[in-house]
Amino acid sequence: MAYRLLFAAVLMAISPPAFGQARSFSVGGMAIAETDIVDARGLPDAAGNALLQVTLDTLAAERLAAMTQTPGQELPIVLNGDTISTPVIREPITGGTFVIAGQFTLAEADRLAKLISGKDPLPDSLEDDVP
Repeated sequence: MAYRLLFAAVLMAISPPAFGQARSFSVGGMAIAETDIVDARGLPDAAGNALLQVTLDTLAAERLAAMTQTPGQELPIVLNGDTISTPVIREPITGGTFVIAGQFTLAEADRLAKLISGKDPLPDSLEDDVP
């Protein structure tokens, strides 16, 4: 399994940053820049809701793994000043991929993914890019 921890989240009315204002995203107080994010995407879950999967680059993944070494600590996930989840660390998050689960639709998860990463998700395969 690529991700090690499942976060429970409540979708809040999170708006994109105002024109000219930078977006802010942090996990456990660690700022994560758009350039630190390899991919963010909404995915359907088995219950008919959606997950938000975030994949970090190597350096950000190493920082996250180091920060999540202590089980029992809260790990607030904040987007543009709004806390979208406050999970408790159960085990270190290694591998650089984590998910945020909540009671939101796939369209809402896709919107959050784009707010977090600043870009569309990567194609599922190289064939997706071929006309």
